[in-house]
Amino acid sequence: GEVRDARNSKEMRIALLCEMVCRAAKLLLRFYMRRSARLHGAVVASIGSPFAIDLLNALTGGHPTSDVIWQEEIVPRVNQSYGERAIDAVEACTVRTTLLPTLPYLIRRVSALCGLPINAKALEAFDAAPDGFVFVSADLNKADTSVASLGACSGSRPACVPVVKHGICHLDVARGLLLAHKARSCIGDYNKLVKRHKPPLYLPLDERPGAHLARNRGDVGGSLDGYFAKGVYCG
Repeated sequence: GEVRDARNSKEMRIALLCEMVCRAAKLLLRFYMRRSARLHGAVVASIGSPFAIDLLNALTGGHPTSDVIWQEEIVPRVNQSYGERAIDAVEACTVRTTLLPTLPYLIRRVSALCGLPINAKALEAFDAAPDGFVFVSADLNKADTSVASLGACSGSRPACVPVVKHGICHLDVARGLLLAHKARSCIGDYNKLVKRHKPPLYLPLDERPGAHLARNRGDVGGSLDGYFAKGVYCG
């Protein structure tokens, strides 16, 4: 729809840009958590914490390579998710500066999206001087489950209810992906595992739709084949 004047248009643009950056930051953290899970074969908080701290510091400008992370990681992910015109080449050079007035909200929003419970003391220090603030691992307080720890920002959730994708914490997402990867590597071994125990009756029920005969793959063989039938029979 139309806006009444340029001032409103600019404010709306900054609000939308802030939300796009927050969601891109969430995707970025999830990407590195997944890659870490595959490389290390495990997902633990001690591995995820450095990624989270680097991300927060990149957003505030406190990371040594903040400008590079914005240009090569955050901006491309925004454009990948929302289209090439979401942030043009000119705006890309100044996007972090443009979002400086929203920095306190931006950090709290990313904290809520990614399940990063920043403790109240760290937030107080951050609010005093947001630009270039440097977070440390001690600022992520796992025991802090109060809403106040995330500050009063619209749409945020308590640290005890972290959200990344479909209500799942980023560590749980990474653990699930790792488990799925291990499961895929084991496909085809289940039949061998069952047959190794030499059961007399083993019905995998892997026949094609419409089949009438359920073949027994156990040691006894065809003498214990079954038949598919409709309905329920008591006996």
